[in-house]
Amino acid sequence: MQQKPVIFLAFANDREDNARYLRNVPAELSGIRDALQKAKRAGLCEVVERANVTIKQLLDTFQEYGNRIAVFHYGGHADGYQLLLETLSVVENANSGLQQLSKSAIIDNVGNSLAHGEGLVSFLAKQKGLQLIFFNGCSTERQAQELAAAGIPAVIGTNNAINDQVATDLAIRFYNGIAEQKTIAKAYQEAIDEIKIKKGGNVRGLYRKEAKEEEIKDLPCEIFYHPQKGEKAKHWQLCKDRKPLIFTVLTILLLLSAYPLYRYFFPPQPFSYTVAVKEVNPNPNLPFQIGKVHLQYGNKNETLDLIKMEAIFKGIPPNFKDQEVKIRFEAEGFQTIDSAISLENNIMTLPIQRDNSLGKIFGVVKDSNNQPLDSARISLQDISVYTDETGKFELNIPYPKQLGKQRLTAFKKGYEFWDYETPITNEEVKIILNSQKQN
Repeated sequence: MQQKPVIFLAFANDREDNARYLRNVPAELSGIRDALQKAKRAGLCEVVERANVTIKQLLDTFQEYGNRIAVFHYGGHADGYQLLLETLSVVENANSGLQQLSKSAIIDNVGNSLAHGEGLVSFLAKQKGLQLIFFNGCSTERQAQELAAAGIPAVIGTNNAINDQVATDLAIRFYNGIAEQKTIAKAYQEAIDEIKIKKGGNVRGLYRKEAKEEEIKDLPCEIFYHPQKGEKAKHWQLCKDRKPLIFTVLTILLLLSAYPLYRYFFPPQPFSYTVAVKEVNPNPNLPFQIGKVHLQYGNKNETLDLIKMEAIFKGIPPNFKDQEVKIRFEAEGFQTIDSAISLENNIMTLPIQRDNSLGKIFGVVKDSNNQPLDSARISLQDISVYTDETGKFELNIPYPKQLGKQRLTAFKKGYEFWDYETPITNEEVKIILNSQKQN
């Protein structure tokens, strides 16, 4: 069984000089650890941490895990020529890469250990399993370029003194993407997008105070790809252990050979498909009553009444399974639906919505001599309008007040009161007001 890839997280800080101590390094380690928990639980990778890494620990870790290390992340002080590690230990080892890195390390003027780029590039380039190196320190662009040129498929580096919080956010968002099985290119782009969203046009805010103004770019970091290996590295992602190719091929061939025999003894059967409807923003005063669903597949067109808001189409030929067919819904008072659907999962729900056919009533008011009456008050529930000079009126009914029938009243001084329950249709309501009898 293929072993899980290893993500090696190495962090170092300046414990001798308080002014150079990076307070966000512990937060970066904690954030990346949390981001990768999902991938660890899913069995996608193993995470190895070295919180206060020394050169000896760095070498020992690569020697222990070898080509299983797919991602190497360094967080701490750095520049284009060296990484700051903690307490130097000289390593005697027959491996030339290890010797070269050990000999390239020196003690700085405050007692920290410095791993210089010459030996670092040579050593890391020999790690055949590495897909990505992330140098999350200040001004690591030169080392990143040299590592990409030396054979590392993808390297992330910084071009100046990056702001501590920006560096932390960048790393955490990147490894969130890696844990979600996104590709290196996708995870990096999402991390960059987060920086842009948070900082907007404030480019200076992406850098530390000591960054030189003339060297400031739009972004403080960049990803470098190897000329030949880079394209494949862009698409690298964490994934489940796969069986050797020969077993996959044999399995496919076996299934293909058995399929005709299976179909002979177990031919595909006709199937049923249920179309359900669900009203959007239903009006309790207007319950759904009746409707029809038309289903067209091939040369056949079936129409069924909706019973309890469902229509079950039976005996559909198996060759239409998962195929696209036409569907039409019709019901009085509702918007018609004409659409195409795929016959998947044996059931679907259509969202239906009422039209506004019950939302307006209009008509004309006249006297017994067939003359139009203006200024007559027309009322429905708590809504009133007045007729115009031609006796016409139009009354709009809000959706919650809509009904199939409405009680309509008309009144004008000198005329008898008119009161009638009328169905709401698209036809003009004719109202005749009789003159009041004189006593």
